[in-house]
Amino acid sequence: MAALEACDRVTARDRLTVVAVFAGLSALVVTIFLVFAFGQHDPSPPSMQDTPNPAIPGEVLYLATNQCITRIDASGANRREIVCPGRVDYLARLDERTIVYGVYGPAGAPATQRDLVSGQETVYPTAVTPDKVGPIGSYPSEQRSVLGEYVTVDPDGSVYRSNSTEPGRTRIFDCDCAEFRTPQFFTWSPDGQWVMLMYWNNNKPEQELWILARDGSFAGTLVTAGPNASPS
Repeated sequence: MAALEACDRVTARDRLTVVAVFAGLSALVVTIFLVFAFGQHDPSPPSMQDTPNPAIPGEVLYLATNQCITRIDASGANRREIVCPGRVDYLARLDERTIVYGVYGPAGAPATQRDLVSGQETVYPTAVTPDKVGPIGSYPSEQRSVLGEYVTVDPDGSVYRSNSTEPGRTRIFDCDCAEFRTPQFFTWSPDGQWVMLMYWNNNKPEQELWILARDGSFAGTLVTAGPNASPS
């Protein structure tokens, strides 16, 4: 697949910025905080890092708790560090081999553009680079897939797929989280075969990035993190 193209900011000691890139188009960003919780009801799908799904192509970029920008396959496998710049507030993908990251400051958000192949970096004074249409972290608000489908989430957490031309809905995941927060739509993959959701359990300081198959045949937790995910 190609790269996937909103929001409170919270300060905490462990922040994670995730950019989901399903096989090569544009960018997503979500800011989250890593923390572990045990002994509570967990409606989340299984960890993809424990059991990767090789059917899911592409990769995810994220800022780990050690402040290193890291790559992981969208399948859940093959994690590797790219660069450790220290503080990073925004992370975006420009194309197959180029990322931009930036830091908030009094004068705005300067941007550093990095070539993932050569490692070469270029620093720009603002959050808009010559080859990027919008500011760092921007992503489209379109919630319809290329197949014309939408994802809706019921109050009990059940996730449904539907379209505007056919009656009825198809359930693709049961969250079993009526007593907790329900998952929220994040974005579709460019081919419309996979959907990303964000989930925050009320009873634990974790936020997660889920990947679901559009036909309901697969559900997995790609990244587990903590309070406040902010797609932008």
